[in-house]
Amino acid sequence: MRADKLSFVPFRYTLLLSLAVILPIMTFVGREVDSKEPTEGNKMTFPNYQATSDSPKLTDSETGIKLSFAKQAGHAVFKSSETWPLFGVFRADRSALSEFGSQIDAYVFLVITHKESNTIYTGRILNNNLPPKNVTDTQDQGGYVVSASGYFNVDLKAQCRIPAQPGKYRVIALLGKLASPVLEFEVE
Repeated sequence: MRADKLSFVPFRYTLLLSLAVILPIMTFVGREVDSKEPTEGNKMTFPNYQATSDSPKLTDSETGIKLSFAKQAGHAVFKSSETWPLFGVFRADRSALSEFGSQIDAYVFLVITHKESNTIYTGRILNNNLPPKNVTDTQDQGGYVVSASGYFNVDLKAQCRIPAQPGKYRVIALLGKLASPVLEFEVE
């Protein structure tokens, strides 16, 4: 009888120890997954290079750059004291890859113009912690790299070092010969 009690104690101890280790890891992993998508109580950190529900869409056959504000809007109004989030996606073809190489993100350039003063602000989307590129490699093209794509989410005010000056602004993203449509936003 004593042997049964001894074998049960280590099992219960092992089970408790396993739960004590696994539960914090599951909680951490759960938070990590949730932190990728901005929510009411969870602010996104910028810059960020993951697709979100606010990211603009490109079809599989499109190359180019698209920008949007929250909820894929083409216009936004920001408070001068808050972040000015801009969401973007790009897909570059083989010629752009041969021109820029594998670090193509470094060449995505933002240009912002303050409409009243004609002041121009610029910035790149580049961060030191960029994820690997999403490279499309298709069979019908003989196995050659056809395009590279990526997402970017930036705080325009911080990324382009814009003083919080009220007014109307225009923003465009450039990548070599590719240019996004111009978006407008206001700062109160």
